[in-house]
Order: sequence, then structure tokens, then C-alpha cells
Amino acid sequence: MVFHHELPLTTADGDRTRPLPSFPDMHSLNIFLTTTSRGGAVLVIDGELGQETTDGVDGMAELIAAACFARHEIMVEELPIIEWAKARLKETGVSVEELYFGSDVHQCVFLGGSLQEAFLQNQDAASVNQMAARILYRGTVSADSGARLGINIPDRLNNPGSTFVAHGRGVSLFSGWSPHLENAFALTTISMVSALEALRLSRHEAFSAMALSQDSAGASPKDARELVSRLSDRLNEMQLDLSFGVEAHTDSILIPEMIVEAFQSSLNNVVRIHESLDNTSRMLQRVDTVISARMAKLQAGDRERAERRDRLVAVLVAIASLLALPPALLLAFFGVNASNVHARESIFDLHAYWGAYIIAWLPFVLLIAVGWILHSRLRRHQV
Repeated sequence: MVFHHELPLTTADGDRTRPLPSFPDMHSLNIFLTTTSRGGAVLVIDGELGQETTDGVDGMAELIAAACFARHEIMVEELPIIEWAKARLKETGVSVEELYFGSDVHQCVFLGGSLQEAFLQNQDAASVNQMAARILYRGTVSADSGARLGINIPDRLNNPGSTFVAHGRGVSLFSGWSPHLENAFALTTISMVSALEALRLSRHEAFSAMALSQDSAGASPKDARELVSRLSDRLNEMQLDLSFGVEAHTDSILIPEMIVEAFQSSLNNVVRIHESLDNTSRMLQRVDTVISARMAKLQAGDRERAERRDRLVAVLVAIASLLALPPALLLAFFGVNASNVHARESIFDLHAYWGAYIIAWLPFVLLIAVGWILHSRLRRHQV
């Protein structure tokens, strides 16, 4: 945890603390900022309402709707909550360049008072489902619509008259549970939000990697190697995000409790995180395939360039050897103490040594001519 701050219930002027103007009086309000194993920030706002400060189901639906849809407008100590969080982080010695609300929000509502009685004592399942849907949809669906899209009421966690659990993609309802189990439910939800954000980040990075690969199609070999190295590094980071930012947070071993495991399993099914994880894993596999293809292309290009270099060196050595042999023969001829070499004649007097020059150069001239003819024939056959 980076920091925990408990907000005072009254301001210096004696006014009641309200993060949003539409908020009712709060019995307590705490803000937690923690980080995931991969460095992501998770903001948790824990508030307890005063006694009977909401107008039943509709009031609760309006409250969580305001807390979700207007979360950017939440004020803490006369600052927007993001700016306030940055200032608090700076005070703790943590420098953050960018801090923003992500797309994943999950609100846990622990019912009490008359709302708890309404859910636990109501024996009409249809009526209970309508009330739950009203809250879970944050008031965007009328209570009599009968909609159950995306809502899960797990049988293993619902004991009529004793406990109640219902949740959707962004809201969970709890009633009748002990405080330590409520804390475990909240911790499980925090882990789920962290996993969803890490999954979303990995998918965004996968799209960015593919865009980078497409934009660098005509890069030079050096730039292409640098690109492959960058893509490989990003792929490794994405795989670590999936392993330690998603899979680790959705593992039931974190809280080995049957009730909490049942809630985690139900929440996983609602948000479909395992399907999203499989899809993202396949995306990363395709990124890996692209990297492997680029690496194979680079290696093939390197081999081709090495072969061309070797052929060029071999040709140059052959030509040098070919051109060096006739002068070597001539030098050997003029260096011997023989009657054919005259002391008064220069080696450049061709009228005296024309026969030696012909013998030294004629075989190599013929060899070059025959090679050129054979090469021309081969090229014609290839065409």
C-alpha cells in the first residue's frame, strides 16, 4: 500500500464532507492507494453512509451511479481526487508523471439497515431480482423491466433470510456477511479490477506492437534488427503482465476460503476474464509469430549478404591469382641465368622476348575467353 488517508467528516467551516454534491452524509470515508505487482495503481474509496441516508433502492442506485459516472469530479480537500492523489504521492516521495482513471470500475455495496431487511426478508424472488437489478444497473434500467442481462446471483452464496450476493460487470451487492468476509470480498474485487486493467494494458501494447511492426516495413537491416529487439522486449513485458498482473490476481490460492473462492469464480464468469485472457494470449502469440517471421527474414538476409560477400572475396582472390601468375612466370624467366636472357636487352624489349610473353599470357587469355563463352551460354539457357 502506498498510502491510506481518512477524510475528516467536517470541514474547517463546520460543513459536512461530501466528495460529490449529490453524496449524502458519510459516517466515515477512507481513501487507499495501492500498487499491483507490475506497478499499476489501484484507487480504493471506502465510505460508510450515515443511518438511513439513502432513499431505498432508488437512492442507492443514484448514489453509486454518481460515484461511477462522475468519479472525475470527486473532490478531496478542495482538489480533484486525481490531483489530490498526485500531491499525496509527492508527499510520500513517489514521483508520478501520469495518473488517471482507468476504464475498469467495480463498486461493492454492503447493504445495511432497511435495505438489508428488504433483501433478506423478502421471500419473492422476482421482487428481489428487480431490486438487485435496479442497483446493479446503477439505475439505468427500470425496476419493472425484468432485465437480468449480465447479472449473476450465485446459488452457493445465497441463503434465503441469511445471506445475499448478486453482482454484475461493475457492481456487487452483499448482505448478511461478517466483516472479515466482507473485507475478503472487497479484496477479491480489487484484485479483479487490477487484473482487468493489466489485461487491457497488455492488449493495448499488443496493438501498439503490431502498428509499430507495420509502420517499419521498409526499414534498413540495422533499423529492422532494432525493431525486432524492441518488439521482443515489449512482448516479454506483456507476457509478464499476463502472468503476474492477470493470472496471479485471478488465482484462488490468494485467499484460500471456499466462500471467497465461490465469489471469485462467479465474478470471473460475469466479467469473462478468462475468455479475455485467452484472446489476449492468442494476440501475443501472433505478435510472437510476427517477431519470429521478421527474425527469420533478417537471418535470411544476413546469410544472403554473407554469401554475396564470400563470393565477391572468392572472385577477387581468383582474379588476383589469375593476374599474378603471368607476371610471376615472366619474373621467374628473367631471373634465371640462361642464354635466352640477354644482359643488354630490357625486359620491355618485346622484339627479343615476345615468345616468353606469349607463352606466359596465352593460356590465361584462352581461359578467360572460354569462361566468358560458357557464362554467356548459361545465361541464355536460364533466360
